[in-house]
Amino acid sequence: MKRLLCVLITLQLITAFGLYAQNSGIAFRAYESRMNGNPEMALSLLDSALKVTPDNAELWFEKGRCLDWIKLQNCKKFTDVWRILKPTLKDCRYCFRKACHYEPGNARYHYWAGQNAMTIALVEFYTPWEWLLIPGVMNSAVKHLKKSVLLNPVNPEYRYNLINVLHFGWLLSGNRKLALLHTDTISETDPVYGVMAKELMETGKQPYDPYPEYRKLLQSDPDNIRLLSEVAALYSRKGDSCRDTAIAMYRRILELEPDNINALKRLYWTVPASDKDLVVPYILSYFRAVDNNYNYYTASGMQLLATYLKQLHDEQRGAVLSLAAERLHPDNYGTFINDIGPP
Repeated sequence: MKRLLCVLITLQLITAFGLYAQNSGIAFRAYESRMNGNPEMALSLLDSALKVTPDNAELWFEKGRCLDWIKLQNCKKFTDVWRILKPTLKDCRYCFRKACHYEPGNARYHYWAGQNAMTIALVEFYTPWEWLLIPGVMNSAVKHLKKSVLLNPVNPEYRYNLINVLHFGWLLSGNRKLALLHTDTISETDPVYGVMAKELMETGKQPYDPYPEYRKLLQSDPDNIRLLSEVAALYSRKGDSCRDTAIAMYRRILELEPDNINALKRLYWTVPASDKDLVVPYILSYFRAVDNNYNYYTASGMQLLATYLKQLHDEQRGAVLSLAAERLHPDNYGTFINDIGPP
């Protein structure tokens, strides 16, 4: 009898492990489909798998990421904010909450649930008849982001985004005193995020100048990508007087990390119109760096190059390249709003 019981338990464990491995494989296949421009196929894979194992957190999480990926798809006019965008975000929320329910100890799931809640709150600003719901949605964001920090206290991104929510104050379910405490903590664990958090907490009564701290950090860590990105963005915002410094920093980032699409985009829009040729070698280096990578990255570079050609009044080649990018990654064309627009 004992031997039979052991055999049954072993079989159950083997079956459970097999399902886990199979579902992990499906989640990864869905991720690859999404990154290669076919989130609809990814969603189909995930829905089929969830019918068999509806309690799998990884599948729910990837479904939420797929829905988040296409949230801007087909949003062409203002009414699409509540007709398309908001319903999609609510579907994302359902998926992320399911993932958190089935795997409550996963910091990443809670982080994305918090980010989703923040986005819903921002969208509700465009729907005045739902303004009274915003504090409750922000409270949900705070809850999930607090949980992500509790589960992974060394991740500076999680803590920074919690500070970002808390700093709005009590009216939006925030808490500035708690935000200041987290700012002190993040300043000790990650100085770059610490300066960014202090910028968030700045008020008219308590102005904050980040430049001295950034300069000090650059002296000790001159090749820190995130540090260079933040300082370059600051100089960009100062306008023409600091443009050359910002350009030099973006060029340095791309020398260190040629596939950094954000730095490439910012370099393109920071360089004066008469000097756009300067960016072309970096675009070509970007293509070499993302060769054999997912279509999303290749298409992003192609869109930027198409923008360059159109600004040279080479409308025909620009249009051809833009169409090729859309074909390469058709179902995520909405995200190119972020990839090619001015920062």
